[in-house]
Amino acid sequence: MMVSSVALGKPDGSKVESVEVQLKISGQIYEGLQERIEFSICRVGEKILLSQPLSLLEENRQTLTQAIYNIFSKVLAGFRIETIDIGLEEHTRIMMQLVPQGPFITKVNLKTHFLDISPESEPLFRDVIMKTEAELERMFKGLPIAALPWAESIVRMVTQYLVERDFPGFRPALTLQSKPDGVVEFYLQLLPKGQLVKDVRVNYSSTTIPIGMIRSKLTVDPADLNILKGMPVEFLVHYQRDIENYLLTVFDWLPYLRKFGLDADLRLKPDEETGVQITVNSERWRTNIETRFFLGEQDYHYVQAYIGYNLEDYEVYTKVLAGEYPEGNFKIGFKIPLSTNFYGGFEYQLENHLKNVGFYYQFERGDYFHLRFGLDEAPDEAVIGIRINDHFNLELVHYDRDLAVQLMFHLW
Repeated sequence: MMVSSVALGKPDGSKVESVEVQLKISGQIYEGLQERIEFSICRVGEKILLSQPLSLLEENRQTLTQAIYNIFSKVLAGFRIETIDIGLEEHTRIMMQLVPQGPFITKVNLKTHFLDISPESEPLFRDVIMKTEAELERMFKGLPIAALPWAESIVRMVTQYLVERDFPGFRPALTLQSKPDGVVEFYLQLLPKGQLVKDVRVNYSSTTIPIGMIRSKLTVDPADLNILKGMPVEFLVHYQRDIENYLLTVFDWLPYLRKFGLDADLRLKPDEETGVQITVNSERWRTNIETRFFLGEQDYHYVQAYIGYNLEDYEVYTKVLAGEYPEGNFKIGFKIPLSTNFYGGFEYQLENHLKNVGFYYQFERGDYFHLRFGLDEAPDEAVIGIRINDHFNLELVHYDRDLAVQLMFHLW
């Protein structure tokens, strides 16, 4: 150990008012651990030095330095004290240099055990476990193994933080065990806490094909969804999109859908009764049947069947109308995307040869605004639509100088 002394003139009666630590550690050591060592040295230094006369300390510098050395040589297992310098002033500085001594941690293995969770749920945690393990290894790789006993409180604190960040909704219990060749096993037991999933329900929807067809062709095995039961709702919310993507890979009907130009999306509604919303749509075809009740100066109602085909840059379609619609029974048209959720298009009525251009915008919630400008003798129309649910919309319509309320029902 090298000890340096600083001989400076100091006023009679001066005492130590504060202690500061400047610590240097050779190599890469987790910053939080270095801060803890600095804190410990500072606390010991304050107990020994605060309010002590500087003249007395100067007379006993060698003894003082040796005492600090002896204390931390025993406490800081795994490190060798290379130098200690003490700058005795009213604001005293303790400057210490440490050298880590092997053997060192070379690898961290994180082994997790989830209580009260279905064993089949293990794939949902795989990526999170790997991420947390890599973070722990980044922090503690290179730490002397001999330092683990006195550094365990720091390790536990860091692990607690990572678990709260990466495993929201779980309460951790940690055990450490050193293995040969510098491997340290982190045994992490995780207990769900807070609001938990008690049941799972499945709903189907589509904007392009009949719901009945989806229900008849697609079946979800309840066992595939048991992996969600007992899961903390907080965890589902945090990793919602990752879990949704995983569930899509579990269902064996996804390749079957794609053979027929269909695609599926899955959304969770995390809660004690978690909803699984499966939406299936055609990549090319668009179909729906709607019925409307126009309540204005002249009431009428009609049913509309829509068949469209998407050609990447635009969509061509035909409408077949039955009932009391005033413009006839058959229309053809096309629409093109102008920007996100905003379309323009042209429509032609086959029987009466009426033509119009239109603009359509749909808001994120499902509400919409529709303008139709008639060419020649065709009537104008403006529609503000409010989405009530998946099957029912309320519309405010201005049609050919008649202002009315219109009720619209999606049959599919």
